[in-house]
Amino acid sequence: MSDNATTIKLGEFEFDPVKTGETSDFRLGIEGVSGSGKTNTTAVLIEDLGKSPIPMLVLERLSLLSPVREEVENFIVVGGREEEGIDLVIPLEGIETVADMILDKGLNVIVELGTYKGMDDPTTQTQHKAAGKILQRINQKAEENLRSGNRKQIMVFADEVHMLAPERGSKLVKPRDEWVDLCNAELNTMATEGGNKGINLIGAFQRRSYTDKALVTQFDNLIVHRLGKKDRKDAASEIGVGTDEIGNLGTGQVFIYGNSTEHEPVGPQQVRLRRSPDPRQEAFEPPEPDSELSEVVSEIQEQVKDQVKKQRQKQDRVKQLEKKTDQLQEKLEEKEEELQNTKKLEKALDNLGEGNNDKAQATEEVKQKVEDLKQQKEKLRKDKQKEEQEKQELKTELEQAKERIEQLRQDYQEDSQAVHQLRNALQELLDVEKPEANMEMKEIESSEMKAIIEDTVQEEIDKKVSETSQLETSTPENVQEMILHDFQEKAISNLEEEVEEFTGKHYKLMAYLEAKGQGCNSMTALLREALGYENPGSNSRKWVKDLVEDGYMTKDKGGRIYPNLQEKVEKELEKYEVEDNQIEQVYQKLLQKIHAKA
Repeated sequence: MSDNATTIKLGEFEFDPVKTGETSDFRLGIEGVSGSGKTNTTAVLIEDLGKSPIPMLVLERLSLLSPVREEVENFIVVGGREEEGIDLVIPLEGIETVADMILDKGLNVIVELGTYKGMDDPTTQTQHKAAGKILQRINQKAEENLRSGNRKQIMVFADEVHMLAPERGSKLVKPRDEWVDLCNAELNTMATEGGNKGINLIGAFQRRSYTDKALVTQFDNLIVHRLGKKDRKDAASEIGVGTDEIGNLGTGQVFIYGNSTEHEPVGPQQVRLRRSPDPRQEAFEPPEPDSELSEVVSEIQEQVKDQVKKQRQKQDRVKQLEKKTDQLQEKLEEKEEELQNTKKLEKALDNLGEGNNDKAQATEEVKQKVEDLKQQKEKLRKDKQKEEQEKQELKTELEQAKERIEQLRQDYQEDSQAVHQLRNALQELLDVEKPEANMEMKEIESSEMKAIIEDTVQEEIDKKVSETSQLETSTPENVQEMILHDFQEKAISNLEEEVEEFTGKHYKLMAYLEAKGQGCNSMTALLREALGYENPGSNSRKWVKDLVEDGYMTKDKGGRIYPNLQEKVEKELEKYEVEDNQIEQVYQKLLQKIHAKA
């Protein structure tokens, strides 16, 4: 075998892919179905090429390649969370640091993409996000180095390329989000432009039919393992062998084809077993970085923490600015609506002018109307205050009437007792025994007297009974009902008059919300649903505020608006002991009136 640090030995065949290209770059594809030895071949290539001074980046998902650091020195394993075998934890916010480690510090890095799975929203493809941002930064930084005359060579190993850069429509990666597209695009950029920038790309994939076709065609060197039926035909046609030859390859057997073989197929060749542990077949203890490399890792870890902290502060600031922008946008929309209303007012003033459209005169007329409305409002306020005072006075009179009725009831009871006593006394007088002499005369006189007294007593009794009957027909309950009835009628009249004062917009808003029977999420939602206003301004919002202030609607702490007409009717009438059916009648009557005017 050659002593060159970049020489690869596959069976009996040796080649130096780095030396093969005139620009010292190469693009090598390794394909094979699961179980064909593809991962072992990839590990062998990393072990062989790891002797070179060219920095290496390995992107893997399943932790099958990280044990190669037992054979290749100065490998740092990067992950998204702390766990055994991870040397350096780099969150997604600072993942671009990996590109700096390779291009600036010349370190060998393995990125365990599986440790980034599910770090964000479960619907986000975070493994692709981590890989895509690393590749994007490498492409950018390599291009900057090229422009500045500081071109550097690196090697990028991408395992499971059929997952990192799936063909559009592939069912292997779902959902296909912006990060899948980014990863795919950056791998294609690396394959098409990497040679100029010093980037050597090695990609391993199972199914070329599942892998981005544009990327597959860029691999000018191929190592072909056993393939499935659907992929054999394309691969056999490209490298110039029979489909059966590819289908009959054993585990670890390969065909080699490309610039390194002067475009002649070589094989089958048996690839040696990897010297590093295969975690699928044996247990191993991940090695610790040496002291010098540990210091570098610690230094990078601190830099990453500072970078992530600044990044998060920046994100928080961006969120604050976005919130402030939204608030300013809302104010701008309100100002625009006010501007439109001002223009409409100016137009109205122009129309109000007579003769030569005297705006000054029209303005004075509008001001006078506004002043008149203010005076009317003040008058209504005073009237309402006066009615409240009268209401309180009537309430006092009602209490006094109750006291008077109670006094009359007591007097009646006392008079009833007196009549009863008088009747008993008279009866006792008539029952007294008389002397034998003149018995007949006295009996006659006694009979006449008894009749007179009984008639007199009966008159008194009838009089008292009459007074009592009249008193009973005017019981406290009846008097209360009469007085409360007047208050009920007055309260109902006040509600009807108050409803009459609203505008057509008020009626429409009340009618919609009462018909809906449930709340709206906000004033904006209510105005949009009831009136069709997409961007309501302060004037239209005032209609809702009026109804909330007057109690026809309610607003909770979250800004939701609820119907409240029935509750308002109950609140206005409950103090007068109104029956539930009458409250319902008043509510339905007001609701009909609102619908009629909406």
